[in-house]
Amino acid sequence: MEWVLFPKSDERLPNFVILAMLLHFRMLLGLFGIVLGNRLSAWVALVCAGGFFWGIIQGMGIWFFLVTAPPAILDLGRY
Repeated sequence: MEWVLFPKSDERLPNFVILAMLLHFRMLLGLFGIVLGNRLSAWVALVCAGGFFWGIIQGMGIWFFLVTAPPAILDLGRY
């Protein structure tokens, strides 16, 4: 955790860590946007959750995706 918060001056975060953090952040923004009633946010949440949980976590990520996806799917079903 220290290398994310306080990296040494010559260190750089690996690209997969940056990608994982961006996907997770966008997934959270998408889920928050669903509360505000934005349909595009539901698509953002689904795509980013799929990329994060299946691409980054793999294995057990399907269970996390199945918990994250229903709000977005239900929101898309309203329209």
